[in-house]
Amino acid sequence: MDFFRPIRIFLGWLKGRRLYRPITVRFEQPDPQKIRRELDLKNEGARRGKENLPASDETRLDEVEQKIISTLEALKNQSYETYIENRGAYAATLRSMVSRPLQARVLTAPADARSEFDKAIREGRDELHSIQNLVIDVSKEFEAFRKKNHIDRTPDYPDSRFFYWGVIALLVLVEAGANTFFFAQGSDFGIVGGFVLAVLAAAANVLFGLFVGYQPFRWTRSRNWSLKLFGCALTILYIPLMFVLNLGVAHYRTALTLSTDSSVAFQLAIQQLWRTPFQIGSFESLMLLIVGIFFSLIAFADGYHLDDPYPGYGRLARRREAYSEQFRDAKADLVDSLKDLKDTMLQEVEENSTMVERRRMDFREVREKLESLQKQFKQHLDHVEQVGNEVLKTYREADQNARTTPRPAYFTDPWMMLRPDMGDATIVDTDAFEKESELTVKVLASAGEDIIRSFEDALRSFETIQELTRDKAESVQAGRDLSSDEFGSVSTVKVNAQ
Repeated sequence: MDFFRPIRIFLGWLKGRRLYRPITVRFEQPDPQKIRRELDLKNEGARRGKENLPASDETRLDEVEQKIISTLEALKNQSYETYIENRGAYAATLRSMVSRPLQARVLTAPADARSEFDKAIREGRDELHSIQNLVIDVSKEFEAFRKKNHIDRTPDYPDSRFFYWGVIALLVLVEAGANTFFFAQGSDFGIVGGFVLAVLAAAANVLFGLFVGYQPFRWTRSRNWSLKLFGCALTILYIPLMFVLNLGVAHYRTALTLSTDSSVAFQLAIQQLWRTPFQIGSFESLMLLIVGIFFSLIAFADGYHLDDPYPGYGRLARRREAYSEQFRDAKADLVDSLKDLKDTMLQEVEENSTMVERRRMDFREVREKLESLQKQFKQHLDHVEQVGNEVLKTYREADQNARTTPRPAYFTDPWMMLRPDMGDATIVDTDAFEKESELTVKVLASAGEDIIRSFEDALRSFETIQELTRDKAESVQAGRDLSSDEFGSVSTVKVNAQ
């Protein structure tokens, strides 16, 4: 499941946006000396003054003054373009930092994430309850089995059967190795055929003893009289059958010394087994008869020790332990997955908070840069106007000194430069952005607390499930058979109590 997806989207958006690059703005400053020199203002003023131009009653700027103003207006327009360009870049940066839909999504993300987190917890708890019911059912079955069969001890079976199966394999190989050479004499396939026959004979002997020791002999311990009698009968029958089987193999080996034809040797062995069963006729065959009987008895004892002496008790105990282990593993896996999820979510929340704070600081800095740009442009316009009046003064003084008629009245009026529109100073609502950013940081901090709280609540709920399992087992031992409905109500009460 994709937890905290809105927050992850917001974080990705923040990371994907390039931070603003500081803009260095330089407005071209007017050079009064250059203007005086290019327009030759002193000479032009003296020349036009001698001609008493402009006329004393003139109210409009003359052509020289118009050139001065045009030069400065061109500079102003160029600076204004620079101002508008940089102001637009700052404004675009500020607008990119203010994304109310994304911040609004973040404000609702923690509740949605808590819901998703709780959903994962519920699913995990349902899984644990399902496995727990299996543990409870098999525990009830286990305790009922103990009570029915009057067993007051713990199960006694090996933790691993590797040793016992190893003994069986060793017995088969040793007995087969001892018989291979003799069986090879009557086989059309030589040593290979003899080995196969020897393995089959040894396996039949050893596995027969293993089976009787593992099942029928264990049935003799049962409190079920029919099963007990059946087990006793099979166990008693095992002894002569095992002896006859090994005796037949011994006679066959002896017969192979008389005839290398396997079919003839087999018929001869059957005849000798029927007529004179105890006249084996070979010391080696006698020794291997004893070894075969000994190996079969070892396999018999090995089979008995493969499980608990009481039939069915070990199997039921292993089943109960398997479900209990499955429950523990599922609980551990669930806790680990939730822990990883919690750590991931907390890291994302922390990264979100860091990025929001960083964006907040960038916003303030860009805002200050914009205000500084506006102030700088205003000062630049004031300077251009001041330079314009200084240059006009140079021309007018030269004109006034050279003329014989009174100067025009407007010579004493300062030039007032027409100021361009500098645009809205606010561009974005700074107070609203600050409040939203502060609220976003608080919500993210609350989200982190919710994650931790959800994780802790989940652990407590899982511990409650484990306690219910233990309580349930104790109730079974006490003879109280709680129904699944009762278990569900107890679970609900204990979980809600958290």
